[in-house]
Amino acid sequence: AITHATGMGYTSWVEEHRGAGSSQQLEDWIRRRPRSKKAQRYRQLMSCTLQPLNRRAMELVLSHTHLIDGDFPECLYSLYAHVIEMDSLLERWKHRDRAILFPPTLYPVDVNTWASEEFRRLREKQQRLTLELEGKVFAQEVPLGVWLATIKE
Repeated sequence: AITHATGMGYTSWVEEHRGAGSSQQLEDWIRRRPRSKKAQRYRQLMSCTLQPLNRRAMELVLSHTHLIDGDFPECLYSLYAHVIEMDSLLERWKHRDRAILFPPTLYPVDVNTWASEEFRRLREKQQRLTLELEGKVFAQEVPLGVWLATIKE
């Protein structure tokens, strides 16, 4: 939910401020005018809304890495890089250094898909284990849909 909210928040902000141009044109405009109202609003969005959410998402993943099945996803390394780079930019902005406004590592939009899939996988595993503990299923690997169908009958 956090990663989805972050993506939606940024998209909404871009839609509000880009006018007839593209999101890339908006970023270019802000880069050329780092002291403009739009640039100021961008910095506020990042510092007050999006970066706290990004940090929270990173902390959640870091504290639950033991639940990740398989290899550590590349999108999470990109999320960590993005969060660290944005924290560095926020610190620079506090000291009125606005030479750089966008981090080198873009927010990894594929983290949203990964998070949704992992949440679904963990929810199914939780339901399977709950059913197993209640003695309503066999210990063998049976698809969750089959298990749930047998319970409803």
